[in-house]
Parts: sequence; C-alpha cells; structure tokens
Amino acid sequence: MQQEFVQEVKNTVTELLNGVHTAIPGKIVKYYPDKCEAEILPFCKFKKPNGEFIDYPQLNHIPILFPQSMGQDCTMVYPINPGDECLILAQEQTLDTWRGGGSESNNDLRFDLTNAVAIMGMFAKPQPLAQEAQDEDKIIIQKNDHRIHIKPDELMVRYSPANFILLNPTGMTIKTQILNIAADMINTVSATTITEAAGVSITETAPAINLNP
Repeated sequence: MQQEFVQEVKNTVTELLNGVHTAIPGKIVKYYPDKCEAEILPFCKFKKPNGEFIDYPQLNHIPILFPQSMGQDCTMVYPINPGDECLILAQEQTLDTWRGGGSESNNDLRFDLTNAVAIMGMFAKPQPLAQEAQDEDKIIIQKNDHRIHIKPDELMVRYSPANFILLNPTGMTIKTQILNIAADMINTVSATTITEAAGVSITETAPAINLNP
C-alpha cells in the first residue's frame, strides 16, 4: 500500500514537472528584425503521460536578445536567418507586464514556452574560431571573410586574407592588392612604418607619408 502511494506521488510530481520548462535548443523559422522577434521551432520532443513522444509546437513572438546597454545606445546586432540555432529560455513569469511597459496582466503562466526569450549563438556544432581565439588570446569578430582581431597588444582589421591593416606597438602594417585612397579624403598618413603597401615594402622616416603627391 505504501509503495503504491509513493508511486502515485511520483507520478503526480512527474506530470506537474512536464508542464514546467526551463531551457531547450531551437531553430529560427522566421525573423522579424523590426520587432526583434522570431518564430522558433524547438528541437526537443515532449513525452506524453502514455509514453508517446511528440514534437513541440512552433513558438511565435519570441523576443531575440542582443548584447546591448546604455539605453540601447551601445549594442551589437547581426543578421539572423532561417535555420539559425538558438537557446530558448522559459521565463519564471509571464512577459505580458514587461512587454506592456509595466501594465498588469491576468496571465499567470509560469515557466511556459509561450513566455520564452531566445539567445542566438547556440549551435550543435562547435565554432571553429574558438580554438584560434583561445590559443592566441584574442577576440575575433567575423562576417564571412571580413574579420576584426583584438589582442592585448594588437588590432587587425581584415577585409580578406590578402587585404588587412595591422596595428601594434611596432607600427602599422598595410597589406593590400590595390592601394586606392581618395585625394580629397586623405592627404597624409601619420605612422612609423607602412609595409607591403600595394605589394611594395615602404618604410617611413618622415613624420608622414603623402599618399597624394
């Protein structure tokens, strides 16, 4: 009798916990940049009381979280495409009050996926650049072939592997296939050293090099 009671309690608790959600991976179905919201399909499956597994339904109007502060004057945003993966976080309470700017809500759903937000960047495959960043102690910002590398004593802005600007305590290095600077925009460049400009090594001894003689 006691064993049956204990099992019944376990079944009740399990059933209650099935309705409590925390965090699960998801995939972007459609993104609305003007609202910073997305339609997202959770990757996981839901187990019914009879043991059957079914897919989670698609989630709509899910806020996307971007790094930002200073009243949104300081931020980093980037494109989001269908198929991108993310982390869905169910909120402890309904988001209605937050969305409404402080107005009260009669919705008392807790830890429900309809009150979730999403953080981009959670992919099943590891990020290949993570090893490079760790080994060389640097921050990498990348968009296709374009990169910015930030190290404690070095900054590199790279348009492509053959075109980049490198700044460090020893000076500035410019490597480019074609050096094309508008005369009405820049007349001189103050630097200690410029190397491999247009494929030619140039060392400056004067305070500035005139790029438009």
